[in-house]
Amino acid sequence: MKKGFTLIDLLTVLAIIFTLTSISFPFYRTAQKQYILENAAQKFVQDIRRVQEMAISARICGPCRNRVPPGYGIYLRQGRSSYLIYADTNPPQGNERYDRGDRVIEEISFEGGIFISSVNPSSLSINFKPPDPKIRIGNASQNLTEVSIVISFLNDTSKTKTIRVNKAGLIYVE
Repeated sequence: MKKGFTLIDLLTVLAIIFTLTSISFPFYRTAQKQYILENAAQKFVQDIRRVQEMAISARICGPCRNRVPPGYGIYLRQGRSSYLIYADTNPPQGNERYDRGDRVIEEISFEGGIFISSVNPSSLSINFKPPDPKIRIGNASQNLTEVSIVISFLNDTSKTKTIRVNKAGLIYVE
């Protein structure tokens, strides 16, 4: 009796591997997209918490002439693939929302073709005023108690993640 395997054995194993790969590949792509979206939502929540911590700790802002600004915040707009972390310095006593004269600390872009698909109002500031921090959600004309921010892929808006922020400081992903 000879030891080894035949060409038929090899072709059978290759057919099994090919079948399993072709079945699992579409699920892999779906799972990968969901992971990218979840990761972007968690990073966004982490950035909001970082801004909240900056206000709680009354962090000195380098671009603000080395003083504690009247507030820190995140500014976002519907349809954009980035958001701003800012120091509320315009006017000098702050106004609890983003204005063009405020100091932009960082502009953060979503990765993987993700954008802010829905937020109401369409441009929004989440502002934290030290040292409590007092939270203001809204824009020049609105002061909301809660906001829902929906992110999705530019090329597939059916996959979404919703981030909720309220005035009590609760920030979470649904």
